[in-house]
Amino acid sequence: MSEPIIMPDGSLSVQHNIPQLPISIRTDRLSQYTDSQFCHHWNDDFEFIRVLEGKMYFEIDDEKILLEQNHFLIICPKHAHRLLAVDECDCKFLCVLASPKLFTASFSVKQELIENLMQQMSVSHYHLTPEDSGCMELVLLCDRAEFLHENTPSGYQLEIVGILHMLMARLYALTLRSGNSPEVRFSQDQLTIKNMISYIHKHYGDKITLSDISAAGGVCRSKCCSIFKKYESQSPIEYLNNYRLSCSRDYLMDRSYTVAEVASMCGFTHQSYFTKMFTEHFGYTPREFRSKNS
Repeated sequence: MSEPIIMPDGSLSVQHNIPQLPISIRTDRLSQYTDSQFCHHWNDDFEFIRVLEGKMYFEIDDEKILLEQNHFLIICPKHAHRLLAVDECDCKFLCVLASPKLFTASFSVKQELIENLMQQMSVSHYHLTPEDSGCMELVLLCDRAEFLHENTPSGYQLEIVGILHMLMARLYALTLRSGNSPEVRFSQDQLTIKNMISYIHKHYGDKITLSDISAAGGVCRSKCCSIFKKYESQSPIEYLNNYRLSCSRDYLMDRSYTVAEVASMCGFTHQSYFTKMFTEHFGYTPREFRSKNS
């Protein structure tokens, strides 16, 4: 499983995998990702997550939620979040993403239901456990979508589209029951972290200081550090170096670049320091990584 592609603004580059439809269905394990976490991101799609095995944490805003087997999570569009391991435990989960565009062929459905739904969603997510009413129905719907995606029987796309509409209908009912206010607002800290992460993703190859990162968010350095600790559980410089190392693996796959060139492109002034950091982070040297992936 390749690392997720995070765009300069912090959004996830979603690879829809149902032919001709803005839908993605995939089964993942957290252990497949660097540091056993699906890094901080947001996207424009509705996201439905069903925990298949194990457990993991879901972090969003100021909340850290424990997800266990058969828990169901709905994440609303444009809310930044991440998934990370609990201690040394792995977690296998099913993730279904659906673009709002899927539901807007009918003007009345678009205007009266989907747009109304998105206007009313002041919450960032819904978390359901097996004890909650309707949870197991959502679990079974997603399991059926995964089965159809894996086995592709004749006309499977039609049934998957139907399942997604059923999921959206359940989300609509949840939203109405919760009595949400009609606006979706990002907190100032959320906007700040998005701006600072966007700056890092655009300029990771340049010389960047803590002052540069904090300036991108319009905050002082101490506030910058506290926000990164709150949302990323690491310092701004740790985030920068981890992102640089993640990018360096992609460049190392291209043998037209030397290790020294990769180090420079990813913002490391000295190749020796890059090699030391890479080895500590991944457990093998850049050349060993290149050899394993040639």
